[in-house]
Amino acid sequence: MSVRKDPLTLQTDPNNEANLKKMVSFYGVSIYPMKKILQSIGLLLLLLTASSKLFGKDYIRVVGGSWDDSTHWFTEGGHEVPNDKRAHVKLYNTETTPFNLNLNADAYWTVNHLDVYGNAWTLFGGTLYFDNALLPNPTDFPKISYSGTQTLTLATSLYILSKTLLDVVDPAGTIRLQGEVKSKGYAPWLALYKTGPGTLF
Repeated sequence: MSVRKDPLTLQTDPNNEANLKKMVSFYGVSIYPMKKILQSIGLLLLLLTASSKLFGKDYIRVVGGSWDDSTHWFTEGGHEVPNDKRAHVKLYNTETTPFNLNLNADAYWTVNHLDVYGNAWTLFGGTLYFDNALLPNPTDFPKISYSGTQTLTLATSLYILSKTLLDVVDPAGTIRLQGEVKSKGYAPWLALYKTGPGTLF
């Protein structure tokens, strides 16, 4: 096996499969063949890019009511109540009247994304924790989004455990914060970051 002992470049012939199965010892440091390293880096980047889709879980709801009523939540596995830092909650309202969703007094629920579509929703009672899962199965930063022309009212308390985006997607849409917003600690990035052309009150 030929090795070029350049302190900045240490590699083996990438076409020599026998060599690629070995390791090179250089100044007491074990170096894997360059082809293997590049393959590993490529795989890691691919996994990180797809991580939010691979490791997030959708929870879909199309009616109001009580958050802890599993019969109105739809997931790939059936009916489950969202309460996990990988939960992507998706609320839809195609009716003309607003939907109200009760998080139930002192209850605490953890989610990663809260995505609301269509007409008005009001969430009240309890506390929503916004968090993201870390390695080995990472998720995106937490996010609240409203894609509609009416109003998403958050009368529930919000607890920010990681940088959280607040996206008012439609210029005619509004997100209204009526509950207390708290964060874990005083780090400057533990906050809501408003994006989108819509209105935030």
